[in-house]
Amino acid sequence: MLGGIALTLWVVVFLLGLTSWGGSKASYVFFSCVFLAVICLAVPASSSYTYLFISTFLFVGLWLKISIHTWLQTPYLEPVGYFRESPEAWNTLLLVCTAGGAGVVAARLLYFRLRRPVMRSDHEARSGPIGAPPWFRAWRVWLWLGAGALVAFCLVTNEMFGLLKLGRVPRWYLPWPLHGVYGWLMGGGLSLIMGVLLWWDVQWGFRSRVGILALLATAFFVSISAFSRGLYFLQTLPLIAFILIEGRKVVGRGWKPLTGFMAAWALGLALTVVSGNYFRYFSQDQIPIFWTDQGKRDVVKGGVWGNLLYGWVSFLVIDRWPGLEGVMAVSSYPDKGIPLLVRVATERRQVNKADFYTAEVAQSGFNDERAKTYHYASVSGPIAFLFYTGSLWIVFIGMCGLTFLLMMCEHMIAGLTRNPLVCAIFGAYGAFLFVQISSGLAQPVSSLVFTLTAIGTLHLWRLSRCQPG
Repeated sequence: MLGGIALTLWVVVFLLGLTSWGGSKASYVFFSCVFLAVICLAVPASSSYTYLFISTFLFVGLWLKISIHTWLQTPYLEPVGYFRESPEAWNTLLLVCTAGGAGVVAARLLYFRLRRPVMRSDHEARSGPIGAPPWFRAWRVWLWLGAGALVAFCLVTNEMFGLLKLGRVPRWYLPWPLHGVYGWLMGGGLSLIMGVLLWWDVQWGFRSRVGILALLATAFFVSISAFSRGLYFLQTLPLIAFILIEGRKVVGRGWKPLTGFMAAWALGLALTVVSGNYFRYFSQDQIPIFWTDQGKRDVVKGGVWGNLLYGWVSFLVIDRWPGLEGVMAVSSYPDKGIPLLVRVATERRQVNKADFYTAEVAQSGFNDERAKTYHYASVSGPIAFLFYTGSLWIVFIGMCGLTFLLMMCEHMIAGLTRNPLVCAIFGAYGAFLFVQISSGLAQPVSSLVFTLTAIGTLHLWRLSRCQPG
């Protein structure tokens, strides 16, 4: 039933976009069919959370965004560089996006072909619940208290020293690599720790209510402290997906516990959006608006409450997802080729300097002088990043290879940890890093490696305590 409703909505949006499309109708039809395949292959979702999140992020950031904007004839809110709205430009844009979407479809089909089921080892079969160490019952309270203390420490430190205030340059920098570790904890590490403990609670038969509320509260306070609305969504999205897919394992059977959880999550989201808007744009430490588009300024001028349902929800649900504007900007940028891709990939991101994509390709107007105080970066996305080469084949092969690599990383994590909630958290975080690819690959690669290292260390620690005798 839900599938039929979703397909009906897709058809409605597709027809509305098609009637208003300014380029080739055939290009739009082919583009739409490819991205319908992208999102449909996310079922069954539990087989790969990474693909579920990648496909959803790309579907919203590319197909849904362009279809809604085409239908409503509204301006795009991110800078698009030299892009001019001609039929030729629109057709090139769809061709590049279609090549990227086809690469994602190919990766999913390849994964179906090559993956092997995760087996439970004989030792773990004798040790107790899957993925939960036998010593957890004795140390459960202390582990939860330690996790809470770590969250409090990160929040207090951020308020004292301003280590992570998105939109502003940090007031203090911790010695390398501590600042990166701190950013990783705030960006996803804390939710990973909470997810591990929550799954162990569930496996040992403890009530999951405390763990769920702890994860939601952590995401809320981290988002407010970091001046981010998106962090709440990113850190709770894996739990949402996991509960919707396998809810009976966490919240119990029936609609009542699921409804209560969704109500708590929605309340947290609403409070995060309202509070985040206030602290970012109306508090003493407000962040200036660097956007050049008047429509985006009007959203902010409408106030916190006035545009909550229309302006802010539309802005956060559709326009905040990166991808489309990046393809617009890169597809219209001259002198594409392998040397340009190498230059962008090896760029060293600096705090006091606007990155190449933001300043040169997207033509955002954000300059080095502003970068000394504020942090702003427009995001190209992976398809645009690969199209720096000017080759559709590289876009196709690159999207296929990167998507497949992340899916196999999740498969490896599933085999190591036997923890599906950790798989969901990794899937969301990996997909987020993937769709945020822009100038300089060092940062997303290091974040991914650090996440895999942390999960591997957790696995070794769990096994070392599980050995008999």
